[in-house]
Amino acid sequence: MIHVDAIAYQSKYNHVFTGTRITMTLIVLVVSILVDFWALYFVNLAVAFAMIFSLTRIRVITLVKLMMVPVVFTGITALMIAFDITQSVSPERMLFALSVFLRSVSSFALMFSLSLTIPMNRIIDWMVMLRMPSAFVQLFGLSYRMLFVIIEESVDMILSQQLRYGFIKPKTAFLSVVQMSSMLFMRVLSRMDEMESAMRIRFYHDIRS
Repeated sequence: MIHVDAIAYQSKYNHVFTGTRITMTLIVLVVSILVDFWALYFVNLAVAFAMIFSLTRIRVITLVKLMMVPVVFTGITALMIAFDITQSVSPERMLFALSVFLRSVSSFALMFSLSLTIPMNRIIDWMVMLRMPSAFVQLFGLSYRMLFVIIEESVDMILSQQLRYGFIKPKTAFLSVVQMSSMLFMRVLSRMDEMESAMRIRFYHDIRS
């Protein structure tokens, strides 16, 4: 069991209004993606963190470590948007980059508010109740597990770099991020290969008409 699932199972409220919480969170997530309104992003962050801390026993440092991964990579993307060498830097581009950053981080926070408070099996039960295609449900479960395995490995890598003072200077931080990205890519390939082997052992690919 990955750490995110463990936190969700330990919550004594993981069975309370499960379907309603999932539905409302997804609606808010879609609205926040479609509507470019800064105040909504801050409201989403506040609501997501309030749900997490009120419904789980997670420590602040644990949530900070989990959020660090999307914050770092989203921040890098926002910087690339703001300081595109092919175009001149303008206040409009800076505001657009900040909007992308806030929208992405608030969306990740909303997803964490689900994954940390509702176990995956209950989310899958909700999808089955809505009669979603079986293939989609299975792919969702595999993608979920792979995503959070990658996030937790990224957290370990960031912590390792911090212990080596890898973010003490801008140049050192850039080199650390580059090194982490390459290592993470290799680990993802390794995990995918392990998953492929496990699926073949279970005859997942033995599809018969």
